[in-house]
Amino acid sequence: MISKIIQPSQLTSPASLQSIEELKKSDPSLSGLTNSKKQSGFAEMVSQGIQSVNHEMNEATKVSESFMMGEKKYDIHEVMISLEKADLSFRYMAQVRNKVLDAYNEVMRMQV
Repeated sequence: MISKIIQPSQLTSPASLQSIEELKKSDPSLSGLTNSKKQSGFAEMVSQGIQSVNHEMNEATKVSESFMMGEKKYDIHEVMISLEKADLSFRYMAQVRNKVLDAYNEVMRMQV
């Protein structure tokens, strides 16, 4: 649990960076508070998500084509589950995209 709240204006001082490092050691879920060499960016996270959805779609296509060709590898239940997983993944990705675009548009409407 976080024992103190760090204000954004405090993040530039060396003392605050040290306290962030202490927080990261005490709670591994806070590892993204500072820039590190291993930190992946938002673009990489989105790219991995798209690749995951693409993999689900390709797998569903492969399973359904195998079923339609008459191969006894998959039954109808596995085909439907695979197709639904792909559909759900795609719809989730579309919703994330919509939320990101809404957030971007909101930031663009802000007055400085």
